[in-house]
Parts: sequence; C-alpha cells; structure tokens
Amino acid sequence: MILNSNGTPISTDPTAFTKGFDRNWIEQLNDPGSGQLSLAASDPWAAAITDDAIVECHLDDLFCFEWVIQRRKHVTIAEGEEEAELAVFTGKGRATVLERAVVYPEGGAGRPQTPDTRQFDYSSIDYDDSSWQFAQTIQIGTAPSGGPWPYRPDGLPDPLAHWVWAPGYVPATTPIGHAYFRKVVTLPTPGGTLPTKRYSIYATGDNAIRVVVDGLEVIGDHTDVMWAQTRQTYVDLDGGQHTIAVEGFNDGGPAGVIFTMYEVTNGGADLGAVVARTDASWKALGYPAEAPGMTPGRIMRILLAEAVARGTFVTTGPSLACVTTDFTDTYDSTGQPWGGTVSLSVPVGDDYLGVLAQLTEVAIDWQFTRNPTTGAPLLRLLGGEGPDSPTVFSKGGDRGPGLAPSGNILGLEHEITTEGMANVLLSRYRGAGVDQVGWREDKEQTSITALGRRERFLSAGPQDAGYVAKLAAALFVEQAKPKVSVTIAAQQRPDLAAASKARAYVDYRVGEWVWAPNVAGVSTRYRVRGVTVTEDELGNVSTTPELSTIAIEFEERLQRWLKRMAPGSLYGIVFNAAPVLPPVSFDQVMTIPVGLGDATDVYLDGATPGDLLGLDEYGDWVPIDPGGFGGSGIPQFSFPGQVGVQSSVKHRVIGGGGTATVTATLAVSGTTSTTFVLRVAGVAVGTFVVPANLLVYDFAWSRTWTDGEIMDVRVTVPGTGIRGLGVQVY
Repeated sequence: MILNSNGTPISTDPTAFTKGFDRNWIEQLNDPGSGQLSLAASDPWAAAITDDAIVECHLDDLFCFEWVIQRRKHVTIAEGEEEAELAVFTGKGRATVLERAVVYPEGGAGRPQTPDTRQFDYSSIDYDDSSWQFAQTIQIGTAPSGGPWPYRPDGLPDPLAHWVWAPGYVPATTPIGHAYFRKVVTLPTPGGTLPTKRYSIYATGDNAIRVVVDGLEVIGDHTDVMWAQTRQTYVDLDGGQHTIAVEGFNDGGPAGVIFTMYEVTNGGADLGAVVARTDASWKALGYPAEAPGMTPGRIMRILLAEAVARGTFVTTGPSLACVTTDFTDTYDSTGQPWGGTVSLSVPVGDDYLGVLAQLTEVAIDWQFTRNPTTGAPLLRLLGGEGPDSPTVFSKGGDRGPGLAPSGNILGLEHEITTEGMANVLLSRYRGAGVDQVGWREDKEQTSITALGRRERFLSAGPQDAGYVAKLAAALFVEQAKPKVSVTIAAQQRPDLAAASKARAYVDYRVGEWVWAPNVAGVSTRYRVRGVTVTEDELGNVSTTPELSTIAIEFEERLQRWLKRMAPGSLYGIVFNAAPVLPPVSFDQVMTIPVGLGDATDVYLDGATPGDLLGLDEYGDWVPIDPGGFGGSGIPQFSFPGQVGVQSSVKHRVIGGGGTATVTATLAVSGTTSTTFVLRVAGVAVGTFVVPANLLVYDFAWSRTWTDGEIMDVRVTVPGTGIRGLGVQVY
C-alpha cells in the first residue's frame, strides 16, 4: 500500500499499484534503510504518487518495513524497448523523518549568547539532580574560622561565599578526585532596550575548578592552580532560569570550590547584588566513576518533546510527522535498565539522526518500526546487545543437487585477513601537569608470540597515560588478531522445524541474534545487522540477512568513536571532527564507549607469566584449560580481567545430558566468596558459590538439558579482588 504523507491511502482501489515491479528494500540497524519501486510509465497510478508518499512493505500480508518516496524518475521516452519507459521511485526508510528536526540551543532560538553546542550532561537545565545531596560547607571565605585556608582568596570580593565540597569528607583527608556542583538561578528580565544583563563571576578551587553556565564553559583551569588566585569573567544573560555547574578537582590534601556571581551596575564599573554564591543550598555529587551525564533515553526524550512543542513532530495519528517511543529515561525499549549515562555534546543545528549516530558510538542501537499494538511509527532504543532469535542457519547433511533437505543455507563465505593488525602501539599522552607529557608503548604479548610484532602509532589527543593504556587495551581486542567477515545466503524453509525455517520478519528480525556456522563449522551466535529483500523479473522474492559477530559490533563502534575523538588518531590518520565532549579537564578524560570497557575488562592482567591464553569464538582472550570443553581447551563462559556483576557471552548447548560437572577457574582468587548462576534463556537454573582464596573449584550439578538451549553465566556476587573468571560445563 502507498499512503499520502498525512497517512491516508492514495487509493482504496484494490488494483492500485499491483503492477509495480523491482520492489526492493533494505532494512538496517542504526540506519534509516531504503526502498525502490518501479511502475510502467503508462501505468495511470504512476502519476498519483506524490512527494513524501509512504510505501508500506509486506511479505505474505505481514508488515515488514516502510519507506518514504524522496526521488521520482520518469522516463517517458526511451530509446529501444518500450519497457524501458518507466517511473522509478526511491527513498530512505521512514526514520528519515528524524532529519527534519534539528537541535536547538538550550532554552530555544530566541535566547541570546548561547553556545554553538548543546550539552547533555550535569550542566544542562534538563539534568535531574534529585539524587544529589546538598553541598558540605567547609568555611566562609573571608576568614580562616578553623578551616584549612588561612585567608580569603586574592581578588574575591564576596566575604560571605563558602568553600564547599561533596558531603561526608573530612577536609584534611579529602580523597583525590572530582566533585560536581549545581545551582539553578532565576534572573529578572533586563530593563531598557538590551535583551541581556551583564554579570561578573569570581571562582577558584583547591586544586582546580571548572565553571559552566548554560552549557558554556566560562572558567576552566585544566592544570593545578593556586587556590588563593581567584578567576574572574563576565557573562551576559537574559531573564529566566539559568544553570550554573561547577566541577572541582582535588589532587591531595584539603579540597573545595568557592564561587560568587554578581550583578554588574553603573555600566560595568560597580558590583551590585549577589545573584549566587556557594553555600549549603547547592547540590553536590562526590567522586562518581565518570562525569555525570544523561541516559540515552533521557536525551532523546528531551529532543523529541522539543520538536513536538515546535510542531515538527506529533505523537498521534498516521502522518509522516508522527513519532512515538517505547523507552523511558530509566529503561530501554526492551525494558532493561540503561547501562549508564553518557555526556554528549551536540552541535546546534545537527539533525536528530546525527544525534542518534553519536549515541550509537557510545551507548545504543536504534530501530524505527511500528508499534505492534497501535500501528504507530515507533523509535526504539536498545541499550543492551539485543534479543535472541531461535533461528539456526545450517548447511544440512548431503548437499546433493540443490539444497540438502535438512539445511537452509544456499551459500556461506568467511573471509579472514591480517591487514591492519597491530599488537604494539606507540602512543603520545598528556596528563594534568605540564611535566606529564611523553611517549609510551603498549603491547599484546600473546599476539606478538603467535604472529610477531606489528607496530602502529596512536595519537590519543590530550589524554593521560592511564587513559591511553585503556584505549590501547580496547584496540588490541580487535587489532591484535586476524579479522573475520561472514557472508551468508539463506533460503526460507517453512517445511523444516521452527528453528530452521529462517523466515525473515517471522523467525528473525533486524537486531536479533541468530546461529550460523563459523569458519570451523561450529554453530556461532551472529547478529542480524540488516535484511535485504529483492524481487526478480519473475516476481520471485528473496531475503538476505546481513550478519555480524560480537567482535564486528565492537570494532564498528570503536572505529566510529575514534573518528570523533579530537584531536586523536589511529595509525597517524587525523580526523578533523568536532569533539564529542567539551574540553578535557584535569585528569578527567573522555568516557570510553559502552562495550569498549576498561583495560582490565579486555585481558587477563592478573594472569601469571607463562599462562596459556587463547581466543574464544567471540574474540575474548581467555586462559586455556588443557581439559577444555569438547577438547577445545577454551572455557565456554569467560569474564576476562576485573569481574563485576555482569553476564557472559551466550552459548548454544550441543547435545544433551543429565549429571554434569561445573568448573570455575580464577586467575586471581578473592578474599571473599564469588557467586554465579547458570541461566537458560535468561532464567537461572543453578547457583554456585566459589569459596574465598580458591583458584579452582568443581561443582556437581544435576540437570537434564537439551540440544539447542541458549546458556550463559551471570556473576551475582563478585568476590573482593577476583580476576579472570572462566566457567566450564562438562
């Protein structure tokens, strides 16, 4: 069916558009996708199709995809055959409507003196600080009053501003690290003809401070400074609400920040009333793992609500402008909690598809589909790895002429390359102090032993040595081994058992995980990144799933993120892209994207020299147990490096059985016990506790399991200090 842009059918005539051909579409994860339709130029319905018409795509009356007609090509006179006189319609998937909305400055277009970028982090007026505590006041700046600072900082005119810090810390023994502070102020509308009024800001910190007003950094000390030296600047603000955000950094000893903002009078010559000063009314957050940001759901809900308020989108009805969601600030579209927050800096004027592209670099996947209940256009955000499909692609037994009776694969190709490998990275780094600049070498010794040294250069931009080490470890996960790409051509087999039917949009959909043979013929879990549907000249329809492994998912996200990290480069290639985050302050560095992890999440740094390591089929370096699973010597479930409350990759049970042995192996034992559960399809079927101070522990486990079950391991209580957990089931 083809609809007008308002969602009404162009025609209710059942014969309309039935003579179309070359009906093709491509649906892809994290992309609008595209479609194409051709009609004979003489077909009277060709002239009825309007710009922005919506093409619904079905397979056997099942809705699959929809796209928007954006280009029309009419060949009314053609040389040669009359069949070449065509009307060809093409366009992107319905998600292209997100390109029609752009990011506005915080507060709207009419607000003066707003930055060129929009911050989605703790400095935003939309940030929810309800979980923050009130700041701890340490002393008034005018006199020592028993505090750690002997006098008021030089140049600070306010005798009543307080030194403040996150609550719960003794000033003399404050830990090294960051604390964050917020204050929302309401300013009066300026009198006269000017839209803004000038204000003067004074601030300093021990050891350093960063001040952001309405998302614009106005004071930023990125190295250690003398607390007694006050920083001063001016801001021009209009009436209404404004957010003052302060980041403080302590490098040892007492810690605190102090801030005052004055109204400026007499043409800027005098200071008027105090508008804001640090005191116990400020909200504070001490020592978070990373700079406080927003969930992807919160960011997109803010933007979509603004577009609805401007009239760009609506939330009801069938029109092209309708956009609905099924995620919240707290949960993704599958009902899973967001794995964390992100700090996003988006250029004002960037469209909403561009915002989604940035979010896919660090946190999410997205799809644009239909609500299965209401039929409304639906934007979905996926914070996890995506759901599992029961679909299994298999080669079958005797190939014979054509497809084997038990298989559904027409063609299977694995391409392996060592191009672009790197197991030694030479890196340039820069820390917080002027003397903390230098070169470092990071290497992946297991890869070097197997494949020889393969050196590359990595410029990580203004990052400290610890951050560079994390980045190098993340890069080694993919760069230190050969790459494998998989192409699979499959045939729908409704005659086979449920898992082997392989029917696109029935048995599997884009974003789900399926099973297909790897290069060794072992059934391996792959993600459906896209589905291509084509129609040949006889009207026969074929569907081709595009598959990728966890390793490819990881690599694509890593490469996208690297291209936006400024001014960093890999292998000396410089990408002139705008920074994702505002300028790096102190030793607080840009957040490594979700899925890239920490250095301790990538390799077993707790392993002792001489330990055997191997790659499992998901690209993880894991300790090799000569006993092994199925003789492979590789644990079925592994948690490299530091182990937290987390889940393993998933494996499909091959064969069946009853009584089994579960073996847990640790690279470094914990001082407390470790608890993990075995799960089938996400449901716990066995709980196991590894006692403290043990490296290897065997459990007797009795359960009848069947071929094809999807199993994984989830650590529910990690032992203190444990590293490198591997779990095998015999």
